[in-house]
Amino acid sequence: MKEPLKKRIESIEKQEGATEKFMYLCGIIGIVDIVFGILSLYLHFWIAAGIFFLIAVRQAIVFPKWRKKLKMEKEAKRLKQEVKAE
Repeated sequence: MKEPLKKRIESIEKQEGATEKFMYLCGIIGIVDIVFGILSLYLHFWIAAGIFFLIAVRQAIVFPKWRKKLKMEKEAKRLKQEVKAE
C-alpha cells in the first residue's frame, strides 16, 4: 500500500464519527437559520434577517463538502477492510 494513502487512512480513523456529526449539525443550523430569517422578516428585523439568511447560504455551501468528506472516509474504511482481507 502506498505510504501517503496509509497515512491518510490512519488520520481518518482518528476522527471517525466526527464528520457525520458535523454534517448533520451543518444541516440543522441551515434549517434553523432559514426559519429564524423568515421570522425576522415577519417581525421587521431586517438586519437580523439578512444575517440569518447569509448564515443559511453559507451552510448550504458547506453541506456538500461535508457529504463528500463522509463518502471519502467510508471509501477509505472500505479500502482498509479489503487490504486486511488480503
